[in-house]
Amino acid sequence: MEYRQSLGTILLLLLYSMPSHAADLQLNTFYSPPMVNKEGDLNSGITHHTITEIFHRANVDYDLQFTPKPRALKTAKLRLNTCSFPVTRSQLIEADFVWIGPVAISQYALYSKESSNHSLFSIRDAVYHKIVAYEDYAITKELEKQGYNLMQTKELEDGIRMLRRDGIDFWLSDIRSAKSLSNELDIPLTSNPFVFLTDIKYLACNKKIKIEDVNSLQKEINEMLSNGEISMSLND
Repeated sequence: MEYRQSLGTILLLLLYSMPSHAADLQLNTFYSPPMVNKEGDLNSGITHHTITEIFHRANVDYDLQFTPKPRALKTAKLRLNTCSFPVTRSQLIEADFVWIGPVAISQYALYSKESSNHSLFSIRDAVYHKIVAYEDYAITKELEKQGYNLMQTKELEDGIRMLRRDGIDFWLSDIRSAKSLSNELDIPLTSNPFVFLTDIKYLACNKKIKIEDVNSLQKEINEMLSNGEISMSLND
């Protein structure tokens, strides 16, 4: 039995490390509205459009695939010539990837019910409140370590629905995703959420990605940042 498990593990690692022959680079993304909308949506999303334009200008061929966020990160870490986006560059995973960017900016906030009278002056004020949060946010894992009272969801949109339940005090969300989901699901949110974190999104690439591809992609990003085609303003 142990032999079979070891053999299965070896085969899995070999699969992840095999280069893709369908295209020069495997590009993974995941649902993160409005940066990346659902697969097949005519409005692909702000960052989705930006990334595909960057690859086009850099003349780097790619094969784009939608996948759950954990799988997107795992394959980029283990499989040669693979990148995922949009990924927060945090200390937890800094050493696991080659980072290309920045490509977007986002903020995280705590949303209460419209009828709520909860007042927060710092994130620590929320430690004893019941918070619903998407399990694949890096900040969710960090708050869990710090002892916050979290209920974690597997789907991004589940949180805004659960906020309407009794016993849930706050919903933790990226503010752009919150606005997008509020409009899509017709669920009103407070206009003054408690914003407590700003982070930057990047392409997270396998550490053995071709250096010429890294240089070409970064060059195009730098030019698009300088001429305003990529905006790092939270007001856009």
